[in-house]
Amino acid sequence: MIATVIAITIFGPQKSNGQQAWSINGNAGTNPPTQFLGTTDNKSLVFKTQGQKRMCIGQGGNLGIGIFENIGFPLNFATTTGDKISLYGNSGAHYGFGIQDNLLQIHSRASTTDIAFGYGSSAAFTERMRIKGNGNVGIGTNTPAVKLHIIGGSDANLTGGGYIVTGNTSADNIVIDDNEIMARNGASADGTSILYLNNQGGDVHIGRAGKGLEANGVSGYVQFGNTSLTPAREIDLTHGTSGGNLFGLRIRNGGGNNEDWTLYTSNASGDLQLYANGVLKGRFDEQSGEYFPGSDKRIKKDIEDVGSVLEKVNQLEVKKYNFINGKERKYKSYGLIAQDVEKVFPEIVKHSAEDDNTDSYSLNYSAFGVLAIKAIQEQQKKLDAQDKKIEELTKLINELLQVKTGGVNNIKAAAASTMLEQNAPNPFNSSTVIRYHIPASVSNAQIMVTNASGNMIKTFTLNNKGAGAVTINAGELAAGSYYYTLIVDGKKADSKKMILNK
Repeated sequence: MIATVIAITIFGPQKSNGQQAWSINGNAGTNPPTQFLGTTDNKSLVFKTQGQKRMCIGQGGNLGIGIFENIGFPLNFATTTGDKISLYGNSGAHYGFGIQDNLLQIHSRASTTDIAFGYGSSAAFTERMRIKGNGNVGIGTNTPAVKLHIIGGSDANLTGGGYIVTGNTSADNIVIDDNEIMARNGASADGTSILYLNNQGGDVHIGRAGKGLEANGVSGYVQFGNTSLTPAREIDLTHGTSGGNLFGLRIRNGGGNNEDWTLYTSNASGDLQLYANGVLKGRFDEQSGEYFPGSDKRIKKDIEDVGSVLEKVNQLEVKKYNFINGKERKYKSYGLIAQDVEKVFPEIVKHSAEDDNTDSYSLNYSAFGVLAIKAIQEQQKKLDAQDKKIEELTKLINELLQVKTGGVNNIKAAAASTMLEQNAPNPFNSSTVIRYHIPASVSNAQIMVTNASGNMIKTFTLNNKGAGAVTINAGELAAGSYYYTLIVDGKKADSKKMILNK
């Protein structure tokens, strides 16, 4: 190239000190190094066009373009104006390759022209990178959609892969693929490292403004949900206002059943509400912190009366114990054994199969409050019946012990009175006894048993006069409420209620 420039900058044949004349049509028969084009003193060789200096070979042999004195490098370019090394297109159009003022420049003809990098001939070119006219850079794609668009690579793992890697792969590094950012350490046994976000301070926002995750680098707080508010706890969740079926803190299982629980703070009451699979189950009171399980009649079905529980409650055995996996304490805990309670009240014992293929027993202790109420009610009925019986016996004794005029007749009258006692026990689950007294003057007497609907179930004919008793076995009747009535000479003398539990 330089030889061509030299040839076109020499005008006409010249002679100097007997040297050979050079022709603009070329020369032949030169005999280097004795024949040459150049200087023999300490002056530079200068080349001009249109009377202007263009290139200079200095006395030390350095080549300068645009500079003619003090050429400091073997190839030196002036730092005035214009591209100093240029490979431009036709007609001087300003696109191509150039170096100016310590700046490597690559020019395209227009903003619609791309610049591609790769290897091979124009007919078999393999592209590796492209700079679009709009400034987007693509690696692995010739249609980059953003300022830096990378396609290709492999799924990142702890030992390799990825699209972008920053850091030494034999130590800590960050790798990015098409759906993850991973911190890894090539020198560690398991390959894992810590991924820091703003480790030195500052906030981290994930999601839409006011809707995602904010990690406050100054206070150390992490906030979820409405991040337009200021976090006041290490973990701060601000949820929407509607209900736990749409908002709140949800914990769910990724298994096929997709079970979940949600904690939701009520804006109306301030209570902490508990939802299971989107359905309200209970709440913690804002004032006392007490837990209130749901008990609304509108959420219940198949409602029925409860049979006798007093006898079953008496079968429960309260124990004292320590837990195997707990710390040793000075005082043992009071409670019941679930397997024992299951035999008496299976409805309040839960035997669960767990996700780890184990099983466990748990006990609904709150149900004992309800059972205690029922037992107290039953006990009170027994006490009322006993009080009535005592009252009747006391009256009878007083009548028998009267020593006033006609006392003997009063005793006879008392002996001649009709009496029907409350069955005992009541309620019962095996058998019960009904005691009665029939005067000798009665011609016929019966005890008739009816159900709650008034239908006749059983009849006992009482042939013996005076005191007597009949026994009813639980196997003769279905569980439920019954009435028994003493009929004397065709007239109702008395009636009482009895309850059978099974």
